[in-house]
Amino acid sequence: MACVTLVVAACKKTEQPVTDTRLAFNKENMGTMAVTRPLTVVTIAGQPGAQGYIDGPGNQAKFYNSSGISIAEDGSLYVIDLTNDKIRKVNTDNVV
Repeated sequence: MACVTLVVAACKKTEQPVTDTRLAFNKENMGTMAVTRPLTVVTIAGQPGAQGYIDGPGNQAKFYNSSGISIAEDGSLYVIDLTNDKIRKVNTDNVV
């Protein structure tokens, strides 16, 4: 227990200033990275609190009980839309 306490106590957190609050798609390494700090949730598709099934631009799309997410090599997101029995794709332009 003492060793665990020492290891945890030795960890240092460095604060980094927030420079950008958007999601960035990096074509060079084909990845999507969130540059928002500290740990901020950003809705890129769907409507918070709204349920349904609508495809389209991110702010118009609707999901019903989303339960999982995966990131493809091209930066697209695949979302499990559980109640609608669908796997939905959100492309890098935030279109479902």
